[in-house]
Amino acid sequence: MGLLMQPIGFAYLGIQYNFDDHMVYAGWMRQAMEGRLLFENRFTTIDQPGLTLNIWFLVLGWIAKLIGIPLAMFSARVVTTITSVLLLGKLVDRVSDNQFAKKIALLISVLGVGTGTLVWHNFGRLIVKDCAEPLKAALLGYLPTDVWQPEGFFLPSALTNGLFMVSLTLILFIFICVLDSKENVNKVAQGAVAMGVLMNIHSYDALLIGLVLIGFICSLLGTKLLSKEWFLRGCFIIAGSVPFALWFIYVLKNDPVFQARAATETFSPNFRAVIGGYFWLIGMGSVYLAIKKSYRLSLAVFSITLILLFVFATSHLQDGYYLGFSTWIVGFSALCFACWNLKESKSDGERLIIVWAMLSLFIPYFPALFQRKLLMMAAIPWGILAGLLLAQFLGTRERSQRTLAAILGILILSASNIKWISRELLLARLNVSNTAVHNVYLSKDLQSMLSLTESGGRNIVIGAQVGGMNQETDNNGKPVLDSFVAPIIPDINPIFVGLSGNRTYAGHWSETPDYARKRGELERALASFSPQQLKSLGITHAIYSNAYLNQLGIPSKVEQVGEVLFRGKQWTMIKI
Repeated sequence: MGLLMQPIGFAYLGIQYNFDDHMVYAGWMRQAMEGRLLFENRFTTIDQPGLTLNIWFLVLGWIAKLIGIPLAMFSARVVTTITSVLLLGKLVDRVSDNQFAKKIALLISVLGVGTGTLVWHNFGRLIVKDCAEPLKAALLGYLPTDVWQPEGFFLPSALTNGLFMVSLTLILFIFICVLDSKENVNKVAQGAVAMGVLMNIHSYDALLIGLVLIGFICSLLGTKLLSKEWFLRGCFIIAGSVPFALWFIYVLKNDPVFQARAATETFSPNFRAVIGGYFWLIGMGSVYLAIKKSYRLSLAVFSITLILLFVFATSHLQDGYYLGFSTWIVGFSALCFACWNLKESKSDGERLIIVWAMLSLFIPYFPALFQRKLLMMAAIPWGILAGLLLAQFLGTRERSQRTLAAILGILILSASNIKWISRELLLARLNVSNTAVHNVYLSKDLQSMLSLTESGGRNIVIGAQVGGMNQETDNNGKPVLDSFVAPIIPDINPIFVGLSGNRTYAGHWSETPDYARKRGELERALASFSPQQLKSLGITHAIYSNAYLNQLGIPSKVEQVGEVLFRGKQWTMIKI
């Protein structure tokens, strides 16, 4: 659909959501296309050793050399979505023997979301439009995570980010290897390799897996099902992450730019937003646990933990750590006790899914800067449990009634996904990313400038003007809430890093250390039209918006900056 809506002469990259983050991925792929094995951060001009290794984008870069970056990224997303579904099916096979239950569990784990459709917004993380006041009050004014955080859910991730999908593929494969290693020692090496790759390409998930497996060990100890051999095999699988963890520590100590990037604050959302994002799945999954007497003590401990977090959420209205380390340890220990009390599970697979579900909502408050990333795919274990409940409720009904009721239930539980798809199409039609400062389509001017800078690679440092968000207005000129259209002066800085392999002075809110200050310095230097001031920032090529120049009535003033390499309808590029 994005290709069908593509304006004549424009180029489509297939990205509507978190456009600038995808330019980070593309930037690594571009360096792999250059023949590099270790990557540097080209969103800054700070000197750095260039020690970053990412196996996934290294391989994608080699593929992109044959088919181009956009097609490589899209194809990878398709392939990893398919592998994730297949592996998820294999995991569900280890949870239940009932074919109907397995189908429902698989479908809901892939499609299940929360209450987002009731307060849907296309932009932002706060409720700014009118909605039911009781719901808004319960959410403390925050949008549920199924509106804006794709990594917590299967289909939103498949729609928007291939890195999340390949990480999910590895997570599922590792869990399957852990389960199968009980009887099959050959799964240890496979799981260890997968764990190492996951540590390299999405290190947060290695911590998530480790914490879930601690809970799983507790659950096995509680029923005396953990053999010495199985425990050691699981430890060997986890140990697969050690080589890449050591490399991570080495890079962190020796690369100041990587240190700054790793210190970027990505706090977990308010707990009310998390509950809203998984509300239906948590409710149905909890009912499934409540039906079984042997799970009720575990459910009680889990429920008390949730209630406390929900109540205390009113004191966590600003970004920051919700829990201190000691408080988090107490809560995690309580949940491990709940795991220890899981009695009489039908299978090891069901036990693992229950543990993953109960811990998935608490682990993301581990007091570290990257904690939001630990919500990774929390919808999957809760979706499986919700599916098992629905299958159990419908299992005795006549086949046609059972099928229709199952379809209706799945549609209700996946309502927000329809909104995700409609938003992707809306953003493409409006030619604006969800960031509101990036276009979806590359204009003719931008394509021409990229072709001029491609051969220069990292030796070219781009400094391009950036305007603000362009909020839609009604017929009376009043701003329309939660509605932005294509920015008049979009941020094209990250595109030169991603597609031409250039560097930028200020290109990404997270990748550029001290981004806000450097963005201000860039704007002042461009506004000065002083080649000396621009050179002092290391910029070799300045890009001005023609709309800005014409508004000031000084389109020819750019000639004092340097040689005019390109002058189009939208942009003017100057070699300083």
